[in-house]
Amino acid sequence: MCALVDTPFPSHRLNLYTASPEIAWDTTILGGVFDPETGSVRDGFTEEIEDAVLTPGRTERSFPRGPLTAGPADASVSDDGTVLDAAVPLGASLNGERVVLLGYDGDVELRRDGQRLDAVSGIDPAEGFGLALDGAGRHTLAVAGSREPLSGPFAFKSAIDWSFDLDPAADRELVLPAVAVTAPDVVAGLTPNREQRITLHLVSGSGEPVAAADMGFEVSYDYGFTWTPVELDLDPAAGTATAELHHPADATHVSVRTTATDTAGTETSQTTIHAYGLS
Repeated sequence: MCALVDTPFPSHRLNLYTASPEIAWDTTILGGVFDPETGSVRDGFTEEIEDAVLTPGRTERSFPRGPLTAGPADASVSDDGTVLDAAVPLGASLNGERVVLLGYDGDVELRRDGQRLDAVSGIDPAEGFGLALDGAGRHTLAVAGSREPLSGPFAFKSAIDWSFDLDPAADRELVLPAVAVTAPDVVAGLTPNREQRITLHLVSGSGEPVAAADMGFEVSYDYGFTWTPVELDLDPAAGTATAELHHPADATHVSVRTTATDTAGTETSQTTIHAYGLS
């Protein structure tokens, strides 16, 4: 059974589900500001939930929870080795959810050994793109974009770069991971705490943990004009790291910059302006 229900945005909504271990729910939530001519989301978010078994009782949540950063790529190489296909969310919350922001105006570029192979402009990278490949080597995939903060002031400018070895004639599956930032005290994109513990997770496009050879983390409170390095406690095998943050009393938002190298030698660099707010 499927039901499409239009709901004003932003708003509050009550959904009633039958909770039973014998029933699994699939749900797609799509919210935001819609283009009246095309019907597409101009600025908003989506979440897909599969095979969720619910427990009886009342649950409240806000979308998205946050923090929001660029997410891992869902990437592959075509059967003939000529095209790299990928989808890259520039704003994603993996803090106990898998919410993706929509409505970015983004640019994508692919290089091999410093030589530009292909590029695409004016797209939302989360909706997918294809780039031409040409031979083996060290590849760099750069994805960046911005969005109108109509549905919320978070992750309005975001970028992620990967550097990885690829032989299109031999490799079909690509693991292009990203660092997800989680914090239990962030709700609806905000935390009231100035002393905060966060966890970084290096994850693949399917959400699986990726072992990390190294990770780095910086924060900014002035739209990314200046950055402060943060000391990490790294667990390489788990692909996680923890940090203690001490936010300035007058700060209103936290921008984040992360770096990571997995054990296969793939390097990742991410920057998100206003990953979450300070209330």
